[in-house]
Amino acid sequence: MKLARFYQFLLITTFFCTFYGCIDAPVYNESVVEGHIMDMYGIPNPYVLVSVGDYPIVAPDANGKFSLENSANPYDIVFTRNSYSVFKYEGLTRSNLNFCTFDDPGYNTNTYVNVSFPRTSELSWLYIKFISKEPFLQYEYEFFSFDSIVRLPLAIANGRTQIEGQILFLELDKYYSEFIRFGIKNAVLNTGYNNQPVIFNDSDISFNPPEFFNYCNVQVVGNYYGEYSRVSLSFPGMNKNSTIDFHDSFQRYFYVPDIPSLDYKVKITNFLQPSIINYWDHSLSSKWVFAEPGEDIELTHERTLFLQTPHDGETNITPSSVFSFEDTEPHGIYVFSIIYRSQSNYSLIHLAADKNSLTLSDFKTRGYQFTPNTTYYWSVRKYPGYGSIDEFASGKFMNDTTYSKIPASETFKFVTQ
Repeated sequence: MKLARFYQFLLITTFFCTFYGCIDAPVYNESVVEGHIMDMYGIPNPYVLVSVGDYPIVAPDANGKFSLENSANPYDIVFTRNSYSVFKYEGLTRSNLNFCTFDDPGYNTNTYVNVSFPRTSELSWLYIKFISKEPFLQYEYEFFSFDSIVRLPLAIANGRTQIEGQILFLELDKYYSEFIRFGIKNAVLNTGYNNQPVIFNDSDISFNPPEFFNYCNVQVVGNYYGEYSRVSLSFPGMNKNSTIDFHDSFQRYFYVPDIPSLDYKVKITNFLQPSIINYWDHSLSSKWVFAEPGEDIELTHERTLFLQTPHDGETNITPSSVFSFEDTEPHGIYVFSIIYRSQSNYSLIHLAADKNSLTLSDFKTRGYQFTPNTTYYWSVRKYPGYGSIDEFASGKFMNDTTYSKIPASETFKFVTQ
């Protein structure tokens, strides 16, 4: 009997200690958010600061990996690299994702290689492009034929000491109409500045290489302030940065070279400027199509995003003011952008969400404050085909095959109260 009373007393004591202990020292249901931060080419980006909500702020490791405690669900993730650029994912639920910082590159190991070739006597355009299955960034690949040697600056992922690929040499006449020389060489590049030069001799080059004739008909539906198209060569299985962009504008027909040793497709991208205000690609719609060399191409580009509130030029915008738009083809993830620019200052806020309405207070991230009586600009881009913000944040949108267009709204300005 005494033993039974002892166990009864122990049970009651444990209950009271547990109950009142929870009152005095509440225990939150904390979880951990882990992930990798990548740039748009899939390279780890360790050069950002990341937080769940506004605080605490941590820096990822050299591989872009981070880990943060989190007690909210859904939750927001915020990335900043500097004082003027912020990216925010709103309404996440999964605890392990690969986040993308879009235009903010993660490359940090630089190298370069000198490429020499026989000089021509005519003014022409040279395209000298490194192509690889491995992630990389090439800063420049279009040149004039003033010299017989060019320097290719590249960057690869942190921790890598070598990258394998091929160097493609293409030369067009001064009218951008025909290819007059072509060559390709295997290359292994090391980090640092001691790479052996890649040399193209006459025997390595095909003069007046065969070409494919492509016809393209681009139709643009709706009001717009400007549009242009670009011809590219895309190499399946290669890193996205291997793509070669040729013309920023062309007529209805063009030529592409016959490259017998590489699998490639022709890519036509049409860019549409929905408003007279243009801040780089933040207010440009784009739509693209892939085709075989020599295949006719039909491309129709329609406007689908239209800003509603606040109206263009509206004043007295407060934290509770609603930013909304109409989408005539709903379903996807939307990236709201707010830009401020002056002669001495610049700031950019991207906010990714799965809804078409936010308030100005949603953009107040990491203590960022909107200056009173100041003019800002805002626009929206859409990434189609995603059912949730978690799916979008998984990093799949780094591949062109996920979607074939990025619609953008016009750009409106507003003035804070």
